[in-house]
Order: sequence, then structure tokens, then C-alpha cells
Amino acid sequence: AGHDDRTAKTVLGQLTSFLATAPLESVRVDQGVVEPASGQPVLRDLDLRLNTRGQLGALEAVGAFVFNGENVTFSMDRGRTRDAEAGQSAPLTLKVTSAPLTARFSGTMELGEELGGEGRLEATLPDIRRFLAWVGVALPEGESLKDASASGRVHWLGSTLTFDDGTFEFDGNEAVGLMALTAGARPRIDGTLAFDTLSLDPYLTGVSAAGPDASLFDWVLLKYLDADLRISAAEVSAGTLQLGGGGLTVNAKNGAISSEIGALEVCGGHAEGRFDLDLTSPRVEAALAGSLADVAIDACRQSLGMMVPITGSGTVKADMSTGGTTHDELIRGLAGTVLVTAEDGTLPIDLNTLLSKPDAQATGWSEDAVTPYSELNADCSLSAGHLWCQSFRMTTGGKPVSGAGGLDIARQTLDWDLQMPDSEAPIDPADSVAKTELTIHGSLTTPEMARAPASEQEAAAPEPNTEKQ
Repeated sequence: AGHDDRTAKTVLGQLTSFLATAPLESVRVDQGVVEPASGQPVLRDLDLRLNTRGQLGALEAVGAFVFNGENVTFSMDRGRTRDAEAGQSAPLTLKVTSAPLTARFSGTMELGEELGGEGRLEATLPDIRRFLAWVGVALPEGESLKDASASGRVHWLGSTLTFDDGTFEFDGNEAVGLMALTAGARPRIDGTLAFDTLSLDPYLTGVSAAGPDASLFDWVLLKYLDADLRISAAEVSAGTLQLGGGGLTVNAKNGAISSEIGALEVCGGHAEGRFDLDLTSPRVEAALAGSLADVAIDACRQSLGMMVPITGSGTVKADMSTGGTTHDELIRGLAGTVLVTAEDGTLPIDLNTLLSKPDAQATGWSEDAVTPYSELNADCSLSAGHLWCQSFRMTTGGKPVSGAGGLDIARQTLDWDLQMPDSEAPIDPADSVAKTELTIHGSLTTPEMARAPASEQEAAAPEPNTEKQ
């Protein structure tokens, strides 16, 4: 037989014609097997009843089978076929029930070069990962993609099913919009989805759930799927971080992922930027360029579990990248720039006590006796896993504070030198004699602070350690 004899239109048309003209009204199959000319059986334990109901082209079917180890029951009621512009069409009602999927379709089936149709579809998937594994697409284990359902008007053609205006639920989130699903070795999702509330928690737990021997970002779902999504939400949450409304786009193809965030409300301010993640090889490449503007620093640092009690309104602009095959390599590979500005806040340092006597010292951040500032600016760079701020300027009580220092990101340690005018000397930024130097070093959570000895008062701010480059 030629290729044309194997199209969906030809095969189903020949079956319909045979059942309509043969001297019988019903066919029954018990314990049947459906298999290709070569390879393993597709369906096993097939129990099928076909009935033409005496109507030309009409077909009723009910039965059960085993597909990839799962029991499936189904019923189908197809009306008489009619000639249509692109082939033939017929009314169709279909119900499929199995552990991975329960679905009901009511509409029209179209027999053309490819099988298609349109109508209303309602589907329930208790575990999307289980369903995908059932149909041959394996995802890593995880706690997300549970309790899913979809309903709405659909049309399908070949391997693509499109919800024109559907309602979707998964992981406790509900969205409305357009979604197209294309089956294949790499499934593809295209859509525009709107959420009232969107919780990201189920998709972030994969970071801790990944085993010690797992490759980097094995838990990222878009490593296994292609996607082109536009997502908006009135409210977003991620762990203890409560976000406002915003939108983002996500594009993924063959493991190369890019996402753009537009005006997402964060801690009273807003975030925007672009994130790229390349998972096409064992060495992961990542890049981030964006900004957090006018955020409430204290609210954000508490939500993120940061222990340094800084307050104020701040803006961060970052442009950074990294690459590696392990988490340590990703940290050591960090490179880029970070600019920080803040105003009307406090730093957890008791400057008055530290400046009160030449040998003053303190351990840990001060939560009671803090230092207010009216403005703060830091110009920083990332290199070899270190954040180095080559320029730091702050105004407190009308007096300038300047200096430089760094943070070892992996070790979470500080090394800073600050200079400020001596309270008993005239304020002259150009006069180094009128300045007092303060050192901050050690653990990020409990640093050691000390006023530098008088013999070191004229020492310049520290230069970056070459090992930090």
C-alpha cells in the first residue's frame, strides 16, 4: 500500500465504510493486541465492542485496554460522517478513564490529511509527571505538577491541541487563557496565561530535592520541555517573599531558557530584567541583567532570611554571569557589576561607640544603637566568587563616610575599611588627617569591628586582593 493509504482519513474512512456496508452491525474483540508491523505491541488486553447502529457512517464503541502498564476504559459515539471542505467531519463524544488521565470530549471530529477536530474538552491529571512518563516523556521526580485539570473550548490538528480560552489548575494555582500543547519527543507548550495568585513554591523545592549526584538544574522542568509562555499575575509568592503583580515571558528550546520580567512588584518596589540559562551541555551558563528599584530593604531581607539588619529604601542594578558544572564552580565563576543606592535608612553599626575611644571594638551587628544614613552609594564588581565594592560612600548626620571592601560569597565573610571625619576635627574630605578609620572583618553574621590604631589613620582604603579577582 502507498503512503496515502496510511493516512488517518484513509484508515478511518475504510473502517467506517467496511462496517457500514458489511452484513453485520457489531464487532467484538476479546483479549486483542494492537501492534505495529515491527516492534512491541501498542495496546494489550483489548476488549472492544463496535456497533454501527444501522446508520451509514455512524459508529459506537466501548471497551478497555492496557497501554504502557495502565488500564484504560473508553467509550465513543461518533455520528454519521459528512463531506466537509477539508475532508470529512462527524459529531463525536469520547470519554477516556485511567489513573494518569480522565478526559471527556464533545464536539466534531475531522478526517483530513491529519486527524483533527474541535469541541469542548474536560481533563483531569492527578500527576502530570506520571502522565508524561506514561506517554513516553520522563521528567525527574518532584512535588510540583500535581492535581491538574483543564477545561474549555479546544481544537486539535495532528499532534497539537489548543485551548482557545481555557481554565487550568495545577499545584493550587488557577489560570485562564490560551494554551497549545504539542506532543513529541520534546513536548512543547505555547500560551498566554493570567493568574489571580501564583505560588512559585512547588517549582523552587526542586533545588533542595535534587540528589547530591544529580546534574546541575536537573530539577528545572524546562530542561525537558520547549515553551513560549506569557504569564501575568495579580499576586505572586515565593516562599516567605510576598510579591505583588507583574508579568514575565518564558522561552525554552532544547534546554536554552530565557525569561524577561516586567515591572514585578517586590517589597514595595519593582523588579525588571532578563535571565538566561543554558542547559544544553553539562557546563551550565547563566546570565542576569536587571534591577530592583525602590524596595523596602528591611522587609526584603527578613523575607529572604538575611541576618544583617539594614533598613532604608534601596535600588540595585546588576549585570552578571557565571558558568560551571557544580554549584561551587557557579559561585566561583560569578563575574559582573553591581550598583547599589539607598536612602533614609540605618546600618547596624554603633559608630558613636566605635569613635568614642582609640581602641574601641565591637563584635556582631548592633540592633539597638544603629547609625542612620540619608544616602548610600556603592559601586561593586563580581569576580571569582567575591563581591568587591571599590567605592562606598554614605552620609550620616551630615558627615560623609567612605571606603571600600568585599564579601566572599562562598565563605560568607567580610573585609571592609571605612573612613569618616574625626568628630573633633574640621570636616574636610580632602584632609586625611581629619579622618578616622574603621575595620569590619570576619563572619557576615557576626563580624568583628574596630577602630584602627592612630598609626594607621593615614592608610589608604584597601585595594582588591588579587586572589579575589
